[in-house]
Amino acid sequence: MSVYYPSGWSRSRLVNASSDDITALPEAEKDRMYDSLRATLGPDGFKALLAEMSQNYKARLAAEQALAPASDPQPYTSQPARGEEAEGGGDTLPPSSISVPFLATLNRLYPGPEAGGDWGFVVYRLVYEGDEAWARFCVRWNAIAASRLETYAAVPGLVRARQQVRFHWVEERELEGASLADVAARYRSLRAEGKLPVGLAHAVCLAVTADSMRSVLEHVISPPVPRSERRRIPFVVAVDQALGNEAEGEESHGFEGSFNVAVESLLDELFVVMGEDMLSPRELGTRLTGRQVWCSTAGRTGVFTQQE
Repeated sequence: MSVYYPSGWSRSRLVNASSDDITALPEAEKDRMYDSLRATLGPDGFKALLAEMSQNYKARLAAEQALAPASDPQPYTSQPARGEEAEGGGDTLPPSSISVPFLATLNRLYPGPEAGGDWGFVVYRLVYEGDEAWARFCVRWNAIAASRLETYAAVPGLVRARQQVRFHWVEERELEGASLADVAARYRSLRAEGKLPVGLAHAVCLAVTADSMRSVLEHVISPPVPRSERRRIPFVVAVDQALGNEAEGEESHGFEGSFNVAVESLLDELFVVMGEDMLSPRELGTRLTGRQVWCSTAGRTGVFTQQE
């Protein structure tokens, strides 16, 4: 079976395409290409292709940062203002030495020298058993979600970006026991109001279920343990905004409208993919099982399987 590419496209162009190139493709053409690739390459081959696309994207960002003139900094990669110190201590690294995709995404979402705005996700609370447990959950959620940002602590512009991180929590008692399709419908209505900042208006929202809440509460934050040495990681459910609103007869390709995503990967991985419109929720979550957790676009290593 041969792979279908839109006119003027090839494998080489795809793995080196910018988010603008992919976004410019008609949805029908993009879906046909991805469906063809998935059928031809199989699950592992398709994820390897996504990993190659992600690696090339990050390499381009690093090259752009290295070549950017010091006199014309980007809003989120400018030198700290006087008195603004890099968090975490240690020597300050030059911005060209670290690739920070989410800062580049913020620059595109909020262009202009004075621009800036909230960024993160809309999160629906589906569990309402015990306010004390929920309070502990929120503290741990914030610590875990922000933990990966510490990796970039010495990068100029990170302090400002951290201050604008926002999780828009939706807490309503009637959501207890709600289906994910109900969550998606509520999220579509919220987006339709046009009040969400562009940095929070993604193709997915998040849902805290009983299982995901437990995974956060049971996670050992300190001392940090490499992911490869863990048996379980804290996760939340990413819900496709189209869930329950699919066209009749549309093929699912093994995607049920939601997938688990690592809390620690929300800001520096999932936000970039959603903010750049690199891949659809279906393309990210296809063939992931209930025990698997999406961590990044890095092929097999980007998916973590929970152990008992």
